[in-house]
Amino acid sequence: MAVRPCNSLLPCFVLSNPLGLAAEEVERVEPSLTFHNKQGEIEGVKYNQLTAVLINAIKEQQHQIQQQQSQLKQQQSEIATLERLVCRNQRHVMACR
Repeated sequence: MAVRPCNSLLPCFVLSNPLGLAAEEVERVEPSLTFHNKQGEIEGVKYNQLTAVLINAIKEQQHQIQQQQSQLKQQQSEIATLERLVCRNQRHVMACR
């Protein structure tokens, strides 16, 4: 789920210079990052806690990227091996030229 930047003066979809996050959207993604008024309504975002959450999310993404890079490298090696096997006997195949 995406969290769109916005401010309290303009709707999120109109804003060209974002100043914050929509607390309702943050609440759907990570409720612990919002605070409520006495009536229980969402009042805002705990920006002081946002950095730690974002750092952890970036670390998770970096781990996924590293896994994908490793998998890509393995797949490229396997493709090269398969091309060599095919090209030994079938030099007319386009991949062998």
